[in-house]
Amino acid sequence: MKRTYQFDQAATSFPKAEGVAEAMTEYLTQVGGNVGRGAYRSACDAAEAVLEVRERLCTLLGGPAPQNVILTPGCTYSLNFVLKGLLRPGDRVAVSGLEHNAVLRPLRQMEARGVTVDCLPCRATGELDLAAAERRLTPDTRLVVLTHASNVCGTLLPVAEVGALCRERGIFLCVDAAQTAGSVPIHMGKMHIDALAFPGHKGLLGPQGIGGLIVTEGYVSYPKQEELYKQAKEQYGSSAILYVDYPGHSEHQLGLAVDFAATGKQSEDFSTTPQSQWLQENAWRFGFVQSYTEDKVTETNKLARPEHYRYVGPALARQLVEEHHTLKEGTE
Repeated sequence: MKRTYQFDQAATSFPKAEGVAEAMTEYLTQVGGNVGRGAYRSACDAAEAVLEVRERLCTLLGGPAPQNVILTPGCTYSLNFVLKGLLRPGDRVAVSGLEHNAVLRPLRQMEARGVTVDCLPCRATGELDLAAAERRLTPDTRLVVLTHASNVCGTLLPVAEVGALCRERGIFLCVDAAQTAGSVPIHMGKMHIDALAFPGHKGLLGPQGIGGLIVTEGYVSYPKQEELYKQAKEQYGSSAILYVDYPGHSEHQLGLAVDFAATGKQSEDFSTTPQSQWLQENAWRFGFVQSYTEDKVTETNKLARPEHYRYVGPALARQLVEEHHTLKEGTE
């Protein structure tokens, strides 16, 4: 019997994992229900199968929770979901020189609508120049998009290191795991990834037409921001504002959301106001930590004032307060 060997595994995996075809056949012939469209047996079976997939993907990829796993038609869809859902005219996004057209083409389209695209330099060997990339992460950078591995040369990019740089600056990090999900270990939490886009038909050995997007709690933190704003307003009335118009930072910017009006004060004097003191003492209770500390504010970094906060969740916020003193310590 003649055997065919597939060498274009970067495009799609073949043969598929044992049991994939059988599982699809079983669904089509034995289940057939729509998820969330009924309470009868086949619909419940389909919903249970989808939940199990979310749970397994969350465990495999180090996601925050199964409910943060979004199933999509593919990795390109997932990437567009992030790019076009997050970026607005006037925003800046940084990408590596190794990105796939699934990232570059929509960004070229968005450039014409006022989004600034900055390229993080790579060496001739196909490796990201981390030091040069750090210098490109300006205070008005809202998003960094990074492929985990190049589909051309196979280079693995330093996602964890870039993630750490983004996390301390309050910049949202989206990783394109088209070539690595299922093949290379990924842990969103340890690698500081805010959104992870991946296909089902490559390293995960599934069929075409399925993919996913996993987002952190920071991505869905706006209700938390409103909660903090509500309590701040109770404390300071009309002098508390929900901060949505600072250059490069709005309610769409992950975790940078709450600020206070300091009537009669210059911006550089803000940290001395009662409003700022209240924020430092209370923000961590809601899961927010400072994106920048006092020693990182420089003349060329005016946008990164220490009163800007990122949502990381109550547990991590408490840990950062206790271990790194990012915010002033307080008690419940």
